Amino acid sequence: MNIGDPDKVIRSIHGTVYRLADSLLMVGEHDIQELERLNAMVLGLNEEMAELHRNLVRGNNELKRNEARIRELMLTDPLTGLANRRRLNESMEQGIGRSHRHGRPLSVMMADIDHFKRVNDTYGHDVGDEVIRMMANCLREGIRTNDLAARFGGEEFIVLLEECSLDDAFQLADRIRKSLSEHVLPSMQQSITASFGVAELGPEETAASLLKRVDQALYLSKAHGRNCVSRIDPCGIA
Repeated sequence: MNIGDPDKVIRSIHGTVYRLADSLLMVGEHDIQELERLNAMVLGLNEEMAELHRNLVRGNNELKRNEARIRELMLTDPLTGLANRRRLNESMEQGIGRSHRHGRPLSVMMADIDHFKRVNDTYGHDVGDEVIRMMANCLREGIRTNDLAARFGGEEFIVLLEECSLDDAFQLADRIRKSLSEHVLPSMQQSITASFGVAELGPEETAASLLKRVDQALYLSKAHGRNCVSRIDPCGIA
């Protein structure tokens, strides 16, 4: 039966009418089909909202991945795949802070490819790029997993060595130096060498001061004939 105001809303119900004295008692329920239709509509809306939520989550995850990739590109040297100077500066400040707080050693290694200008002038910049990549690979293969190797500029590289004493840094640099000298580029048919300097962080020392001292150590290696490692302790003594 249908109940309601014909000019407004009419509902279709199923039920039974009982006579009670002078009154009528109607026991019924809304049209089952209508309820099923409404229920299906609600379920459909819920599924649509769930799909929208899943798409939103996927979109957010993709955005985060893209942001991470962009940041990685901003902090990576494109030629070598090593850290660039910006990332090195960030990592040095953080590492030095940890070293000062916990009283743990921190050292820095600086390397410069010997006679690199001669390589570029003789063989061209493409071969020069090969030499830089070879140097980067030797550093990458020679350092520890928690060390950070960076291209500092041109043919110059720096390795940040946390939890590493001056003696250990010296030995590590010498191993990398020997490994590099054993590599021969087919396009050159000769080995490449590099000069190294190492320095250990002193009490309350800043990143700028540490970089200045390790640069002095590198200068000593060049003055001693190149293809060697020199060190300067926190007191500035070679």
